[in-house]
Amino acid sequence: DVSQRVLYPSDLSVVVRAKHPLAARKKLDLQELLAHQWVLPSTESTTRLAIMDAFLKQGLAPPEPVVESPSFHYSLSLVANTDFLTITGQYEAA
Repeated sequence: DVSQRVLYPSDLSVVVRAKHPLAARKKLDLQELLAHQWVLPSTESTTRLAIMDAFLKQGLAPPEPVVESPSFHYSLSLVANTDFLTITGQYEAA
């Protein structure tokens, strides 16, 4: 059996490349984010479940990723070279 335990709370942050049109924005509306392409972890990931839940709570369909990535580092490399969005814990995004 596998169990899961929260070791520390972490808010999620949207991650974009430094020159992305959204990079200078401090606050973003979830509806706005749906207009952009996403790279997201698999549907079994707690991060993916959290973003899906956030959109659903706002009455919005969650984003469908252009790329589903099993690797956080691969996701970041895609985001660094494209206008894709991704999501990660706030501490990892800093």
